Amino acid sequence: MAACVEAGGDEARLQSASFEHSDPAALLVSARDSAFADAQARAAQLAALAGRDLGPVQRILEGEPAWVPLRRSKTLAMASMPPIDAGTSDVSVAVTVTWLWA
Repeated sequence: MAACVEAGGDEARLQSASFEHSDPAALLVSARDSAFADAQARAAQLAALAGRDLGPVQRILEGEPAWVPLRRSKTLAMASMPPIDAGTSDVSVAVTVTWLWA
């Protein structure tokens, strides 16, 4: 980025930059695994409290994945580059699972 801005001279402006994960599909797979495991654990706990066992899954609904870029206050200073804020991206998946009683 710095080389592009320098090549443009005084008239060059960098308005913004954004970064993406190189493999967002893998993040979604992991988020789905975690969401389903969480739903199953909660359902099993509630079933046990009711004195019942979980049966087969009747339905699974997935909400839209949410990508939330988070900013950190730490700034990375790279030689001859404008400062770039380091950050993370959270990926979340909403999963609703309906089980039958066993």
